[in-house]
Amino acid sequence: MAMISFHGISFSYTMPYHPVFEELTMSIDTDWKTGLVGRNGRGKTTFLNLLLRSLKPQKGTLSVPEGLSPVLFPFPVSAPERDARIIIKENIAPFSRLEKTMEECLSESSEKSLEKYGEIHSRYTRHNGYGIDALLLKEAALLNIDEELLSRPYSTLSGGEQTKCQILSLFLHPAPFPLIDEPTNHLDLNGRQLVAHYLRSRPKGFLLVSHDRSFLDESIDHVLALNRKDNRLYHGNYSVYHEEKRKEDEEELSRNMHLHKEITRLATSSRQKENWSKKKEKEKVGSGDKGAVGAQAARLMKRSLIIRRRALRHREEKEKLLKNLEISYSLKLNVSSSLPCHILTVSDLSVSYGNNLVFSGISFSLRRGERLALTGPNGAGKTSLLKAVLGEIPYSGTIRRPAHIPVSVASQHPVWNQGSLKELVKSADLDETLFRNVLGILGVSGEIFHRPLETFSLGELKKVEMSRSLCREAGLFVWDEPLNYLDIVSREQIEEAVSLFQPTIIFIEHDKAFVEKCATDALLLKL
Repeated sequence: MAMISFHGISFSYTMPYHPVFEELTMSIDTDWKTGLVGRNGRGKTTFLNLLLRSLKPQKGTLSVPEGLSPVLFPFPVSAPERDARIIIKENIAPFSRLEKTMEECLSESSEKSLEKYGEIHSRYTRHNGYGIDALLLKEAALLNIDEELLSRPYSTLSGGEQTKCQILSLFLHPAPFPLIDEPTNHLDLNGRQLVAHYLRSRPKGFLLVSHDRSFLDESIDHVLALNRKDNRLYHGNYSVYHEEKRKEDEEELSRNMHLHKEITRLATSSRQKENWSKKKEKEKVGSGDKGAVGAQAARLMKRSLIIRRRALRHREEKEKLLKNLEISYSLKLNVSSSLPCHILTVSDLSVSYGNNLVFSGISFSLRRGERLALTGPNGAGKTSLLKAVLGEIPYSGTIRRPAHIPVSVASQHPVWNQGSLKELVKSADLDETLFRNVLGILGVSGEIFHRPLETFSLGELKKVEMSRSLCREAGLFVWDEPLNYLDIVSREQIEEAVSLFQPTIIFIEHDKAFVEKCATDALLLKL
């Protein structure tokens, strides 16, 4: 057991000023498989960078066990034209350089070179240089990475394949505490389940940032929640945390309501007794026993003050409640009225890029209110199918969609990623007030309009992309991985809106929970 401890850590960004942590005090056991959760902008990436020592706190201390040097996923890859096997090994240790140096030392055969050889050989052995290839193949099999893939240039691998290679490298690395930042964004559903099982089976603890609820459930045993006003640690997976947090919120809401009633009752009682006291004081005039009347008035006033103090204590307790309650407003989907029954019909659809056939013989129909999830492995052509439906690429077969039905699109990669958001909203002829409201509901503050898009986080860019779609009236929504980088609260808001407004959607998404809650049907594309 080794503990990483934060002692009174405070950190703020200065340009512009943005406080992230204030007096953060907590400890993490490096044996735990910990999920780090919180809304976009709560400081998850900042938390990782503090652990990596790439950011320094303005106040407080961070205690890290001796010899602990966390490594981060994803890591930068230099010379991606090299084989994947080499990329993986070189991230663990500089095996190629060590081997070359040992060869040079042996060729010189001098006493000095042999002494250097011994030092290098000791380091090479410490990093399991003679067994690394066999260990690499063994671990690769657990992630369904075959030997042929390891011999291919890293740059030619798909995003999901590169993710698996980096995860593999991370857990072969000698550093005892991997930090994993959003590993699911390039993984299909099967890939996510495979990686989640791999993480759960590792003897090594880790810190994982993810917004995929099913993925978290299958891979972690603790949750560190970055809340609105504080940070709390929960024992269990995401579902355990979610249920405990729900109960905490319900108890605080109930207590808050009770205190509100009590404060109102006590305020009324205090005023009543104060008025009675004043009335008694007036009775002293002309009274035969002014002392008795005065004493009675004083007792009433004292009772009024006691009740007032009780009300004050209740107010102080009430002010401490609901600090971490996530204020979640409802989204509205602007679904076109008077839509026909049949929204989209696809018959014998085929798509090719040159001589490369992506898929063929695809047929399906989409009726009003239906939501079709396109599923299947990476590379099966899901995005190509959406592009064909939108008329963005050539295809063979038949696609029927009434021309008068407006379509709203959310792209996998945000369309707006540079320039002024205010100007882009204006040029797109979108209602800026509505756009701001949707962003606000998704948890993005208005100050975002004063920053260039180049400074936005990936989560902020994705929320802008989804707001583009949600602000438009549409009879058909076409969404390509709409949830990438979105926090869990935002995902739940979109799920609720889909359930309430029953839009017609064709979409790609690898978040298992979202698909199960939103899709009315699924179409599996195969390689």
